[in-house]
Amino acid sequence: IEVVSRDDNGNPGDAVRVAEELLSRENVHFIMGTFASNVGLAVADFAKQRKVLFIAAEPLSDKIVWQNGNRYTFRLRTSTYM
Repeated sequence: IEVVSRDDNGNPGDAVRVAEELLSRENVHFIMGTFASNVGLAVADFAKQRKVLFIAAEPLSDKIVWQNGNRYTFRLRTSTYM
């Protein structure tokens, strides 16, 4: 397994640009990471559009798996209700 990492600068636009770069140039098989909820939501939407697995490590927003959830996004962090 090779880990390829990039900095999203805590910016949703940069995160989506980096995710696209990882898929197209680095040929990654899935995306993992993000910290802030707004960045995670942007990457989750990108994952849905590109139909690629996104493992959200830290976003706290429940929207990432509920209202804005999709079959390609999984959150590792517990729900705010727990």
